[in-house]
Amino acid sequence: MWKSLSTIKDKNGKVVKSKEDIEKRWTDYAKELCNYQIKTDPNILTTLKQGTPTSDIERTPNITHNEVT
Repeated sequence: MWKSLSTIKDKNGKVVKSKEDIEKRWTDYAKELCNYQIKTDPNILTTLKQGTPTSDIERTPNITHNEVT
């Protein structure tokens, strides 16, 4: 059986105990998640279209089945 949480912390780390304040905190938290701005590299689409490796992993040659067995 799951235990229910009766307290959470607000943005400043203060414990919030009342049902109304807990609901408000969850509402604010959800709004923050939905409005999160993702920072992207504007050149990523060009890089992907060109097929240029973007990391060391992509530069690693493929391992064949014979090398493993």
